[in-house]
Formats: sequence, C-alpha cells, structure tokens
Amino acid sequence: LDFSFISMTLLGIAIFINSENFNNRKYSITFGIVFGLGMLTRINYFLILGPTILFMILLYSLKLKWSLNQTKNLIFSALFAFFIFFQWFFRHSVGVLNYLHNQATLDWSVIEEGNPVWNSFDGIAYYIKGSYIVFSKFYFILFLLSMLIILIYLYKNKNKLIEEKNIITLGLLFFFIFSWIVFTYLGNKDLRFISSIYPVMGIIIAIGFYTLNLDDKIRFTLIISIIIFGLFSLNGATNQYLRDPLNEDWKIEKILFLISQDSENDNLSVATVGIDSDLEYFNQVNFQMYAYSNDIKNLKINFERSDYYDYLIIRNGFSDNSYRILDEFKLPDRSIAKIYKKIEK
Repeated sequence: LDFSFISMTLLGIAIFINSENFNNRKYSITFGIVFGLGMLTRINYFLILGPTILFMILLYSLKLKWSLNQTKNLIFSALFAFFIFFQWFFRHSVGVLNYLHNQATLDWSVIEEGNPVWNSFDGIAYYIKGSYIVFSKFYFILFLLSMLIILIYLYKNKNKLIEEKNIITLGLLFFFIFSWIVFTYLGNKDLRFISSIYPVMGIIIAIGFYTLNLDDKIRFTLIISIIIFGLFSLNGATNQYLRDPLNEDWKIEKILFLISQDSENDNLSVATVGIDSDLEYFNQVNFQMYAYSNDIKNLKINFERSDYYDYLIIRNGFSDNSYRILDEFKLPDRSIAKIYKKIEK
C-alpha cells in the first residue's frame, strides 16, 4: 500500500504539472481520475497532495490571470474525482470519519501508534530523524546540501520565482515542508505516514545539482558517482521494519524470553503468539527477527488479535475473560505492552 500511495502521489503531481494549471483539458481530466484513485488508495491522499496543488495554482495565477477555460477544466477534473471516489466513500463514510478523527487526534488517551507528542523536542525531530535513517545518512546530507543550493538560487533569482521551473521547485519544497509540519503536529506518528516525501527528497537532490552551473560531462560524472556511492549506504524504506531500535529498549527480547519460558513450564512444544501492534520497532517482523536471532524456536508469531492464540501481546491492553495478564512492560513511546495468557478451561 505504501508504494502504491507513493506512486499515486508522484503521478498526481506530474499530471497536474502537465495540465498547465488546468489549461490542458486532457491532462485536467486525467488529474481528476488520478486524484479519485489516489483517494481510494489511501484516504489521506487529499491531505498530502491537495495543499501542494493549491499552492502551485496560486503561484501559476500570479503569472497568468485565471481564465474561464481553466474554470471549466477544474470543474471537469473535480467531477471525475468525485465520481470515482464518492461511491466508495458514501458506503464507508462513518468508518472513514472515525479513522480520520483518530489519526488526527492530539489526545494521548486514544493514540494507538503515537510516539512523542508534537510539542516536545522528540516530537519535532521524529520525522527528521526518521528521514535521516530511512533515506540513508549519505542521501540525507545531499538533500540538505541541495536544499541550501536551491534556496540560494531562488534568493538570487527572486524576480523569476513565477517562472515554470521555479514554480515546480517551490511546489516540491512546499510539499516536503508542509508534510513534515502537518504530520509532526498530528498525534499518531509512523514513518509510513510520510513515505511519499522520500522520492520528493530525491527529486529535490536532482534539482539542486542541476541548478549548479556545471559542465554537462562533470554533472553527469558527479550524478553517476553519487548513485554508485549512495548504493553502499542506502537503507531503503522497505527494510525499515527490520532495523534494530537504535538506543531505545522496546523490551522485545524480554517479552520473548518470558513467553518462551512460560510455555516451556506448561509443556507446550510450540506456543502461538498474536501481536496487535504495527509500530516501527514493535511489530510482528521485529519479534520474528529477535526470535530467530536468539534461537527461540518454540514460538509461532503472527500479526493479529484472536482468541485462537496461546499468548497475546497488546499495547495498552484489552478486556477478555478468556485471557489473564502475564506481565506488562513500559515502552519508549510511553505506551504499555501487556502480555496476556490464555486461560485453560
């Protein structure tokens, strides 16, 4: 889903640019179709893409006066997006609104994936630190350098800000900054939520280096060198769930040893364990990795909550008469991981 969402976000930006600010009817209608499909891909598509498109429309409008033809194309685009998305939204409106309310809340009591709160240093640095890790140190440094190069270029050419290439550059910068601010402010945090900014960071790197006044051969050699060198330091967003939790102790090994020992005491050859959490450092894959690295072979670990399992690992707990609490652990994100054991009948 994350890769589909990333693709739809970038496709939406590309189609909008080709629509020439809704002057081209074919691309305007195509943008409406893409926007509708993007909303079906993930409901927060409008939050990721919408403000950036509005910002770029404003910049284009400073260059050329808005015309009747653009208004017609915008209406056609909106109708296509509405037609594609509305049928599904109408049937699932209650669930969608509840989901958006829970994801956008700042109330700690209902946060399920929340790490640091937004008004703390850890909260402000959460996605910066995450981008530094996922995007790789090498490319993150290149991104910061490219941002500096672009800002210097835009400052020196501030009388040309509404030129086509500069509007696209400003739009991408706005996309990155707006996404970071909004998702930092929201209560629930996970690096998956901002996955669409990573390719945009790559595009910004490319723009930064093309902004430099270099010979074509030198520029080409530099880009190839960056790609080759970067491959040796690239972590990749696809591997983020397999990383060790840096300096934080998420109690995974302690939980695994506790359950493993308890199941051995009950003479269970293999105990089934359900995990109801998809936090970056506290999910099924993390537990499976630690079980493998610690040679724990008597646990079968799955991602879901069900009364089928011998043990359940649930953050912040739940109520079920068929289970009793075995132990609980305080996690770095301030939540409580509670270990439940099925009661034998």
